[in-house]
Amino acid sequence: MSNAENRLVMPIPVWELAFPNGYGASVIRHPARGSRRSHYEVAVLFGGNIVYDTPVTNDVVGWLDAAGVKKVCGEIRALPPRHPWPGENDNTPGNDIY
Repeated sequence: MSNAENRLVMPIPVWELAFPNGYGASVIRHPARGSRRSHYEVAVLFGGNIVYDTPVTNDVVGWLDAAGVKKVCGEIRALPPRHPWPGENDNTPGNDIY
């Protein structure tokens, strides 16, 4: 098996956090490569999906250390509650009729 194939089967830790405002965070820990330490990336979630239209970021936030993850998750937690429009992916039965 080649090194590339080994990397594909290596598990990557992923955590999903939920906050009272309806948002969540997906935190992925990437393994260290060469002389670099492992690092994290954080995505903003809503309704189980990544959202790209928040004041926190319009993408995922990468190359974070543990303190950076804590800071970004604090910003997500502080966002005002988001209320989905009918039909938006909020996992509420019946919202797919529009």
